[in-house]
Amino acid sequence: MLILTWAGILAGVFLILILLVRGVVYLLGRRTTLFKIAKFGFGAYVVVLLGTLFVVFPLLAAGFVSDAGTRPMDTQLQMSPGDLGREYREVDFRTEDDVEISGWWMDGDPEKPLLVLTHGLFRDRKEVVE
Repeated sequence: MLILTWAGILAGVFLILILLVRGVVYLLGRRTTLFKIAKFGFGAYVVVLLGTLFVVFPLLAAGFVSDAGTRPMDTQLQMSPGDLGREYREVDFRTEDDVEISGWWMDGDPEKPLLVLTHGLFRDRKEVVE
C-alpha cells in the first residue's frame, strides 16, 4: 500500500510539472489546446505510475531481499556440536558455481545412510545444533 501511495504522489507531482510547463507554452501562444495538455499530462501520469509499480518497486524489493543477510541475533550465536559432547570437524565445500559453503562433519554409523541437515534462508547452522 505504501508503494502505491508513493507512486501516486510521484506521478501527481510529475503531472503537475508537465501541466505547468505545457501551460506556460500555451500561454506564450503556441498552437496547443488545453485538451492536448491534459491528455499529455495524463499519459505521463500513467507511464510514471506503471514504471514505479513494475520497475522501481520490484528492483527495490529484490535489493532488500538480496542484501538482507542474517538476522543480527544470529551473528552472536556461538553454539557448536562440541558443546553437546559430539565430535565434529569444520569442513568447506565448493559448489559448481564457485560458492563456498561451510559446515560441520560428524562421523556416524557406516551401516546407516548419510543425513544432511540444512538451515533455512538467512539462517545459521548454529541455530539447529540442539
